[in-house]
Amino acid sequence: MPIANAGRPKSLTKSARAGLVFPVSRVAKTLKAHSPVRRIAATASVFTAAVLEYVVAEVLDVAKQRAQEASRKRILPADLGEAVQRDVELYMLHGQHAVYSGETLKRVTCAGGRKADLKCAADPAA
Repeated sequence: MPIANAGRPKSLTKSARAGLVFPVSRVAKTLKAHSPVRRIAATASVFTAAVLEYVVAEVLDVAKQRAQEASRKRILPADLGEAVQRDVELYMLHGQHAVYSGETLKRVTCAGGRKADLKCAADPAA
């Protein structure tokens, strides 16, 4: 019996072609649903998925370091909030957002208390 897909190359997802883990097709659907224009460039969803993947990797990397410093194997919600507070670039991205960490709601403050490196948006005196 002949095989149906013998001469055809194996199909790849858009995420696999771009070398990403985040779903490019789902990002494209979300962009189309929430965009005021009807047409979105094919590369827009790939770029957006790549940026999202990079930001998530950065947050998880810093949160993993904090969990390891505390001799834990699991990342807690407090570790994610601390990751945003510690890293200057992540603080600039998420500076005015509140982070829910289990039982308490914390406001994100200046990154690691380094006001010399970064003007704190929450502190009007800075």
